[in-house]
Amino acid sequence: MQGKAFGKKKGGGGGVKNNNSGQGMADALAEITKKSAYFQQIEEDVEKYSKSIYELKGAIGKFKTKDMNELLQFYKEVESVLENLTDETQVLARIEDFPTKKLEALRTSSTLYSKLESMIKELKNLKIEPPLPQLLDKVSRSFTKIYSSTNLVLEDKTRTKKPILDLLGIIAFKAIFQELIKMLKLCHNFQIKGDIDALERTKDEEAKIFKGYNIEFDFQIIVRIKETMVDVSSDCMELALKERREGDGQNKNGGVKLLWRVFQFAFQVYTFAGGHDERAEKLTQELAQEIEKEAENQ
Repeated sequence: MQGKAFGKKKGGGGGVKNNNSGQGMADALAEITKKSAYFQQIEEDVEKYSKSIYELKGAIGKFKTKDMNELLQFYKEVESVLENLTDETQVLARIEDFPTKKLEALRTSSTLYSKLESMIKELKNLKIEPPLPQLLDKVSRSFTKIYSSTNLVLEDKTRTKKPILDLLGIIAFKAIFQELIKMLKLCHNFQIKGDIDALERTKDEEAKIFKGYNIEFDFQIIVRIKETMVDVSSDCMELALKERREGDGQNKNGGVKLLWRVFQFAFQVYTFAGGHDERAEKLTQELAQEIEKEAENQ
């Protein structure tokens, strides 16, 4: 009797209790959600902004551009609507067939372009003025930030692993100079294509995704960043040569070390940009001649 009663309780009553409990929890959850101030606000947003959101839905669907300024302006208008929503994801999920994937592409492309554009602005805003050591610190920081942000890492064709400046205490001054010139000539002997890093490796893939949503992204901005970096490097070389030639001979060794720092920076920029323009080429040769003069006196 006891065994049968126990079995009945386990098989019958237990099962019914679990089903009722599950349904009860679902009902309770639905009731909590219904009464939640958060979800009530979402429903209010859907009702309040539905006209704007449906207009936005149509505008995003039709949007196509090759003009990056137009892209940035349109995205700004999109955000002016979406920023009012308590929870963008929850609200848009209640709008039938809202183009969330295209919104994602708009957001990604405009954010990327703004970031790249800000790099050019930062470089152009650099004040190329004495004192040279502090200037080199500043431009080197900007270069490092931009280099790591764009991830434009080129393959090291020279296989030189030690930083140039670290060699100063290891081999003779003239030998260092000759090694640097050799490295520079090696760089001239092959066409640097930018053997492909994170941004440039994904550039074509990103372009296809953006194009799939009628956004033709202008990746030429990467070239503009490189050209602007070359201009900054040239300005630094120009200032270093001017200070060197106008100096009174005091702190000569310190001046030579600065020339080496500028030369190293110019070499890094050369590698990053994939070459020099005519002005940078001329200044590099002049800088090399100044260093060679010192090398001959060692």
